[in-house]
Amino acid sequence: SGNSVVSGIFKEAPKPPGREELSEAFEKWSQRDAEEYVAPGTWGPKPVSGVIPNLCLDHHGAFRMEPYALACLHLDDLQDYKVKVLETCERILKHERDGHWYPCLCVDPEGKTPFAGGAFAQGSVCEALVFGYRVVGDERFLDAANQAVVAYDLYPLEHNQNYAAFAVWHLAELFQITGEENTLQKALYYMQFAAHHIDMSGAQRGHNYYSGYGGITLKGLAKLLGAMPREHPTYPWLRDKTLRYTNQILARQQASGKFAERNRKYLGYHSLTPFAGLVEVALALGGEVAYQLRPALLAAWQAQLKQAEGQVIASMARLLSSPEIQQNSGS
Repeated sequence: SGNSVVSGIFKEAPKPPGREELSEAFEKWSQRDAEEYVAPGTWGPKPVSGVIPNLCLDHHGAFRMEPYALACLHLDDLQDYKVKVLETCERILKHERDGHWYPCLCVDPEGKTPFAGGAFAQGSVCEALVFGYRVVGDERFLDAANQAVVAYDLYPLEHNQNYAAFAVWHLAELFQITGEENTLQKALYYMQFAAHHIDMSGAQRGHNYYSGYGGITLKGLAKLLGAMPREHPTYPWLRDKTLRYTNQILARQQASGKFAERNRKYLGYHSLTPFAGLVEVALALGGEVAYQLRPALLAAWQAQLKQAEGQVIASMARLLSSPEIQQNSGS
């Protein structure tokens, strides 16, 4: 359905975690995560003979930094968390190329080819720069994320839905701050690719059908939906696509609270990857939609308790700190 959230397997919501529980869980996770923080703004394997490998800006930087940024904004603004945000953004800026693009070092180790690997690096690291601005208020980070919009002129087409969604991550987050019409138009352009082939069931084709990749796309859909003015002519179309995709993801949730990949190549593989996207949906639409999502989100929260996942903890803190959610969803 593109009109409402269709209830998943969980009919009742467990009790939401309190702030103290969230803080303790995040601190526990950050202590374990610190073991992989091998250089400023860099996570990965420990250096061999003092040499740090050429680790990418996305998997080993932006993705790992985001939980700390969310924690600073919505949970505990601790210096250790803030330093990781600051150092990651400083590292990203050092890799800026002429034309304001950022390399995907895992695909193009020498960083010579714009958009090698699609918008994977550009979108994620520029979203991280906006988060960095939100956390530390450094105008350099916002300026860099804003200038990076012109780099998308080097990336006009995309056939991989989740790669296009990374561009939307950046552009939607940036638009919330600047309100620049050009930024919104760019986001809508890439949404044509990100939302392509979402059928009536809310599923996409090929590898984008897997929950891991679908979670990337859902996050892009919902971030843009939350940033876009509701009177915008594209809003009803995007809302329909977002809700259909949400219901497809909810149909994959297991009794454990995790989400099945729903593909024979990943038979038995369950993860919490779609959680951040579902939180974006709740925040974008609020009210009744957020209330209907509570059982699924809190079941996923319960599932992460055994492994303490920073992204889930910080996203839950963000959700529960939202005044609109507190007022209308019964959180």
